[in-house]
Amino acid sequence: MKKLHAMNAYLTALAEATDKDILDPEVVNAYLIGWNGWKDFEVAAPLKRELKKISIPSQFEKIDNMPEDLPFTHNFHVLYFGAVAKDIPDIEKMADHCKVSLGEFSEGGAVKYNRLVEGHRLMSGDLTLKASSLPVSKGDKIFIHYRTPFKLATPQEVGLYQDNFNRILAWFTSS
Repeated sequence: MKKLHAMNAYLTALAEATDKDILDPEVVNAYLIGWNGWKDFEVAAPLKRELKKISIPSQFEKIDNMPEDLPFTHNFHVLYFGAVAKDIPDIEKMADHCKVSLGEFSEGGAVKYNRLVEGHRLMSGDLTLKASSLPVSKGDKIFIHYRTPFKLATPQEVGLYQDNFNRILAWFTSS
């Protein structure tokens, strides 16, 4: 996991702020989906420290200027820092696939979800999943990363994800 530098930085900062283990399910869910307690813990300082450990000096100013009043999730990282490679031909498509998405399973691997488009806007879309070992049925809500479902979503997680992601999107569209 340490080779996944950005994820490790977020998990380390969230674990430190909440006094939990880096692989505690609550810490992992906070990073991937979001969490209710993001306002109650000081995550920004440890996160900035951890990100600087893995970043090149030209990124330090961006790290220092990170907003401190948002949930620090995987989707925050994707939208704030973007792609590492500058030669990706379709950066919006990459961000859409890289972000954690919430979708509704239909049939034959098809999922209805909100895709990310230019200007940090969401638009209804469809995608075909890669193979899944999740036991899914038509109408199930699932979390997806790079067209791969990784978790069935409970109603509470759906609300949490939507609240956290909407806060992040609102910041990007207003700044």
